[in-house]
Amino acid sequence: MKKILSLILFISMVITLSVSTSALAIEPTIQPRWETMASMNVYVNFSGTTGTACARVSRLAGITTEIEGTLYVYEVDGDDWIYIDSEYGSSTRSLGIDIEFDATSGTEYVAVFEVTGHSANTSESETVMDYGTCP
Repeated sequence: MKKILSLILFISMVITLSVSTSALAIEPTIQPRWETMASMNVYVNFSGTTGTACARVSRLAGITTEIEGTLYVYEVDGDDWIYIDSEYGSSTRSLGIDIEFDATSGTEYVAVFEVTGHSANTSESETVMDYGTCP
């Protein structure tokens, strides 16, 4: 009887492991987020009361014909955003824009990066933001 129970337990373990292993072997489908941009980011940092907003976007080689974007910096005052500065740039390769600004200690700022990527078949736009508080 012990041998039969051991055999049944062994067979059920083998079946369970093979089902679990085959379920793990299925790889998920990953869709790219954009058709013309490989990556995009923006951040705000501070050195004393000097703030820097930095924005970067990378093209998809062989697909993207142009990337254009505008980086905006705002001071956050409650529900209001007070315009500080902006800069536009465009490129047929990757694009980087930096803005340096005077900041006030304890004040929150937001950098907003609006980007449009172009290819022969499409254009697409995306906006990313980052908040930072001046120390």
